[in-house]
Amino acid sequence: MQASRILRKSLGYYSLKKQKAIQPFSVSSIFHETENELQKWTYCYQTRRTLILERSSSQLIKLHRLADADSGIVEVNLDRPERKNAIGKDFLRGFQESLEEISKDSSANVILIRSFVPKVFCAGADLKVRRVTRFLNVNIVFLSAGSCTFSFCGLCFLRSGDKSKPSIGWPSDGFGPHNGRSRCLDSLDLSERREQTPAENESFVNSLRSSFTFLEKLSIPSIAVVEGAALGGGLEMALACDLRICGEDVVLGLPETGLAIIPGAGATQRLPRLIGKAQAKELILTGKRINGTIAMSIGLVNYCVPAGEVYKKALEIAREINEKGPLAIRMAKKAIDEGLEVNMASSEAIVKHCYAQLLYTKDRLEGLAAFAEKRKPKYKGE
Repeated sequence: MQASRILRKSLGYYSLKKQKAIQPFSVSSIFHETENELQKWTYCYQTRRTLILERSSSQLIKLHRLADADSGIVEVNLDRPERKNAIGKDFLRGFQESLEEISKDSSANVILIRSFVPKVFCAGADLKVRRVTRFLNVNIVFLSAGSCTFSFCGLCFLRSGDKSKPSIGWPSDGFGPHNGRSRCLDSLDLSERREQTPAENESFVNSLRSSFTFLEKLSIPSIAVVEGAALGGGLEMALACDLRICGEDVVLGLPETGLAIIPGAGATQRLPRLIGKAQAKELILTGKRINGTIAMSIGLVNYCVPAGEVYKKALEIAREINEKGPLAIRMAKKAIDEGLEVNMASSEAIVKHCYAQLLYTKDRLEGLAAFAEKRKPKYKGE
């Protein structure tokens, strides 16, 4: 059973005090109780402090603002190596919070979204969620003679004298205490991993879609620095960016139809607008994976460069953008994005509005002066 498998997963060796063990019983019996009975049992066992099994959302997504000549360039760094940057709830929360922070930063001019995990940009949505269990009053009983060490793989449930409280002790299957260097038993946090229910999945995908739409509609341009695999939601994240730079060895794909679903975070709409309906349908309907060279040939990415040079190329483009008038960059992005959503006649009104926003700015005057004086302009976004 899943819970039993988690209990038996080895997490290291720890020191125990001498305790008297009692008769073991089936792990599965706990998880087959009614809801009322579950209140009498625990899914989670703790001694002195809680074992941290997952990092906080702020650690999964790291914001880095470049300085000096690169001031104005902001990096959103994806850093969840244990799950290959798979998008779980905490990961998505951190991603959204980072975007919201950037949206309020008037000094930000361009965003780089990159991965800190080697050979992977983002593996897509995390199909598994970790159910953090409740802390209840629990007796922990250990089978040990004096101070010794044991592995968590030898743990099982034991029924104590008070049947409303389960305990932990040694099973009768040969796993037991052994001699070794003594350490401190800090805690055991038992979590049950399970598939999302349809309702949970729908809610999660809605949140994912909203975050990518938020990214797409930011007033400043974003660049996806794609190294390694970008699959499913990972590719959808890149599609929500304004520009995409990838390595020759990348693996790009939308495998959702193979799971009897569709890309739900925007790829069905952004991809055909980017590479055309026929090409988009082929990638989505077949779920095929492509490399950087093919992605470049169909217009999925702006540049395909040798592996290891992706960030360098992305930073080069970010610097070129960062040198331009910040207000002009914002209005250019707005005019293009909004103009594509309407017919040509209506788009002219959008262009007129955006251009008018720049006529009386200090940056425009600075640009004209710098051109006349043959020097580099110093824009302030005013």
